[in-house]
Amino acid sequence: MARSFSASVRRVTLALFVLQLALLPMMAIASDADPEQDFCVGDSNNPNIVNGLVCKNPAEVKANDFKFSGLANPGNTNNPLGSNVTAAFAAEFPGINTLGISMARLDFAKGGLVPPHTHPRATEIIFVVEALNSQNPGTQIQAVALFNSKINEVVLEKAFGLGEKAVQHIEYTVEAANAVN
Repeated sequence: MARSFSASVRRVTLALFVLQLALLPMMAIASDADPEQDFCVGDSNNPNIVNGLVCKNPAEVKANDFKFSGLANPGNTNNPLGSNVTAAFAAEFPGINTLGISMARLDFAKGGLVPPHTHPRATEIIFVVEALNSQNPGTQIQAVALFNSKINEVVLEKAFGLGEKAVQHIEYTVEAANAVN
């Protein structure tokens, strides 16, 4: 019986290995295609809709297409979050169309915040001009980093739109789960 079990394990292992080899080429092509041109300055006046903006005729591209001065001005932080995001996406900054990048200026009032969020298929780079030290830099487990930390409960309530009891319940749950691990 031990021999037949061992043989079965070997057959399953071999089958899984062959399956992985068969799927390997699919993983190699599961990425975004390379751009077909060096730059594609967005044409926001073109009514056609594509993934991004339609490219301007290269003969119509101007130096101003690669310049955006909107990030130089502070934004209005007089709102419930106490923060403002000034976006510099392809619509505002046509020269970055199809490059896979965008920029933004974030302004914060005292006590202001940006709710925790993600950018699927994107990267966020933050250049801080003036601020206090951040909370838990480099932490990957968001629930633990947020609800099992020294972050003020009022900040968590504001960021997630939760009441005091809900934040305390999540903190208790995360602390208990973290103690088990």
